[in-house]
Amino acid sequence: MSAEEIVPAEGDVVEFASGRAGYLYLKTGKKKFKFTWMALAGSNLYAYKDAKATTPSTVYKLKDHTVEDCDDRDFAFTVKDPSGSVAVTLGASGVSDKEQWVEVLSSNFSQEGLDPPDKQKMRSKGKFFRASKAIAGKAAVSGIGKSGMKQAVPDELRELISALKHIVAKVETPKKADEIEEHLIKILLKVFFLERNGDLTMDDILRADAPLREAFELLIEMRDYQHRMTPERLASQLKGVHVHIAKVEAILSEMLAPHLSGNTIKRIGVTFGLLGSHEFLASGWSSDQFEDERNLLTDAMLRYTAFHFQ
Repeated sequence: MSAEEIVPAEGDVVEFASGRAGYLYLKTGKKKFKFTWMALAGSNLYAYKDAKATTPSTVYKLKDHTVEDCDDRDFAFTVKDPSGSVAVTLGASGVSDKEQWVEVLSSNFSQEGLDPPDKQKMRSKGKFFRASKAIAGKAAVSGIGKSGMKQAVPDELRELISALKHIVAKVETPKKADEIEEHLIKILLKVFFLERNGDLTMDDILRADAPLREAFELLIEMRDYQHRMTPERLASQLKGVHVHIAKVEAILSEMLAPHLSGNTIKRIGVTFGLLGSHEFLASGWSSDQFEDERNLLTDAMLRYTAFHFQ
């Protein structure tokens, strides 16, 4: 039996007649949680290996199970089988998110398990992008201020920039982090504005987006499997990130050069030059003191790689 028609819900959550899908923190070790896309279909809970995966890697069969609070992390809860053994421990992103997951899980425990829903259909491809373009276009020309510009940026990108700002502030300085944040927001809004006016095409944007996703995938893999990687493998991963970020910089500079001043083009170089530099990457992805910021950023990268422009 397969899951029923999928109906997009708000944020990163998708609801459908027989369940719910979205990101949860999945406990994978004694104290380790992994930010994971999961889908509940009937009483079956499916986990996906990464944001690109269209088929699940794990299924938790939860018929007749129960859910209880736990203190393993903020907004966490455990699912237990009829004997009281823990089947899976999960963490939500907030109070409301936890309440909604607990409610739908508790409701579905009495149902039969269903096949996983079609993950491709669950992606609201480009929806956030289209909804933001009109706002972004106004922001790019109206001088609404930094706070207003932030709100004009889609949620997934705003979370990504915010997480990036946190780690730049630690590795570099808070002043440099503010500078990078402002540059990225202005670049994004200009891209939205140019696409809305027909000066850029979606294919132009996707050219820059492709190497950015490749860089993110390498960094996510480093976060998740760094303890298994040799120093040579880690160095190779960082070199790959540097190459992909340099491609993003080159594509953006070429694409936007006819539409921006020379000083603004230089800001693209300064921004991506820092983010792709060996010093920044090596420090940000190897030092234990940046673990919290690194986790925050890679979680935001996972959210970003889960959606697609259209």
